[in-house]
Order: sequence, then structure tokens, then C-alpha cells
Amino acid sequence: MRKKEQFEHWLKEYYDMIYTTIIRITGNEDDTQDLVQDVFLTAWEKMYTFRGESSPGTWLRRIAMNKAYNFVQRNQVGRWNEFDEGNFKNLTDDNDEKLPDFKEKWLQSLSPLERSVIIARMDGLTYKEIAVLFSTTENSAKVSYHKGVQKLKKVLA
Repeated sequence: MRKKEQFEHWLKEYYDMIYTTIIRITGNEDDTQDLVQDVFLTAWEKMYTFRGESSPGTWLRRIAMNKAYNFVQRNQVGRWNEFDEGNFKNLTDDNDEKLPDFKEKWLQSLSPLERSVIIARMDGLTYKEIAVLFSTTENSAKVSYHKGVQKLKKVLA
């Protein structure tokens, strides 16, 4: 398949999935549309790096997640360390609080940073991976997750 045909297939096949992935992270339709365009532009420019070891959807979704998380990070400068981390030193991966039957609209009650960390955890990223993605510490990622879960519990109460 020629590059153009393959790309058109990816665009038709994966557009909705990429849009959904990004809107869950940003929570903003305008930013999401810009980022979706950016994802497919990057995919077009970097198609030669796709080795086929995973599905094109997985590859595109990883690009989308990275772009969305980077976008949120750029727009949250200085917010990582606003918490007193000393109160949360005992948080571990094992202490992850589980959310009841999750509804996307609940995310709107969170800050973009808390929303991004919770979605990253829901997507299976470890705190270490989140820390690398957001250029912060694992403990800060845990704190943001914990704060977000606490806010969601209040919404649900």
C-alpha cells in the first residue's frame, strides 16, 4: 500500500479513537481538535518509523497520549509541587484507590493535571511512567492522583 493510501486508511479507521483519547485528557474540544490534527501530522511525517510491531492504532494512540499529556503539562507549569508532599509519603501503587463505575463527565470536576494523571492511571501507566511523562517525581504523581480521587469521591457523595 502506498504511503498516501495507508495514511488515509489510518485517518478513517482511527480518527474517532484518537479524538476520544485526547478529549479525555484535555477536557476541551478546541484543544482536542488542534491536538488531533497535530497527531495525524506527526504520523504523516513519521510514518517511516512505524515498524508494524504493534497495530497502527496503538502507535497513533501513543502519539496522541504523549501530545495530550505534554499539552496539559505545558499549561500546568508550577502546579505539581503546590501540595505538601509530606502528608502523602506512604502512598504506593498498592494503595491505589479504585473508582466506582466511572463516568467521563466526572472528570470535568478535576483540574487538567488531576484529570490527566487519573486517565494515565486508567490507561495503565505506572506512577514512574507518569513522572517521566510530566517531568516530575513519582510522589507528586501519586499526590495528584490521590487529590483527584478525593475530589471525585466528593462529587459522588
